Amino acid sequence: MTASGDTSRRRFLLGACALAVPVALAPLKPWRAIVEVSGSRTPAARLAGLLAHRDSARSLGRAALGALPGATTPSALVAAVLAGVPGGPAKLAEASDDDLRALVATRVREDFDSEDTVQVDGWILSCTEARLCALASVTRAG
Repeated sequence: MTASGDTSRRRFLLGACALAVPVALAPLKPWRAIVEVSGSRTPAARLAGLLAHRDSARSLGRAALGALPGATTPSALVAAVLAGVPGGPAKLAEASDDDLRALVATRVREDFDSEDTVQVDGWILSCTEARLCALASVTRAG
């Protein structure tokens, strides 16, 4: 083998390793620590930030504030949403946004199953959805 053959093989192996490292680390989600450190948000902003269409959620949330039972302060809304999520406030601190979306989606389905709903501007929302929209209307989330 020539020196250029070794260099070529060495470059190939280094390139293959460079491509394999991100693929191998993907299940560990190493970027999560960076996102969490840079994105330290309040619980209300974090929950409201789960909503995909925030502008629509904010306008629906303003109407939901009058339809929701109980207190409608940001802290009361957060407590009410997290009361129905397994793990509660501790789960909010440790879960990724995707995990949190899944937990909230499960809670929304449970609300509909138990008919824990409110009517807001012609929409029938689960109380969890209404609270998230209300949070979006009273917080500055993304």
